[in-house]
Amino acid sequence: MFTRKQRGASLVEWIVVVVVVVAVLGAAAIGIAEVTSGKAGEVETWIEGLATPVP
Repeated sequence: MFTRKQRGASLVEWIVVVVVVVAVLGAAAIGIAEVTSGKAGEVETWIEGLATPVP
């Protein structure tokens, strides 16, 4: 794939690879953020449900 001696074709291949990697990492980051947000909401609900001592 990268063994060609043509600079233009090699540049296009590298750009495509970088775009694909960025897209995959972006999708993973969005997925992780959504899961983390859901868990944070569950923790907030749990904390609000804890009994607090009355002074």
